[in-house]
Amino acid sequence: MVEIVDKHKRSYRSRDEIYHDILDVLAGNVEMCIGDVDPKVGCIKTHIVYTAGLGQKISKLYLNELIESGRIIQKANRYLITSEGLVHLRGT
Repeated sequence: MVEIVDKHKRSYRSRDEIYHDILDVLAGNVEMCIGDVDPKVGCIKTHIVYTAGLGQKISKLYLNELIESGRIIQKANRYLITSEGLVHLRGT
């Protein structure tokens, strides 16, 4: 049986799935982040938005929520995952 998929049908993600996608992008740079406070380490917002498949406006909301919860930090214009963020990523 062949399933026909409407390419215009939107697929919505839950808040937790979006958190996971953002943390997953940042975890790709975790080797550089541990023990390093260099502001050039981490990901810029544009990279997170593109890789996690978010819009610029909505990404600001999610990034702020992750900062407030302690799962990520912002250094200059870059975002880094924290140890709490890594624990959350492994748990989801």
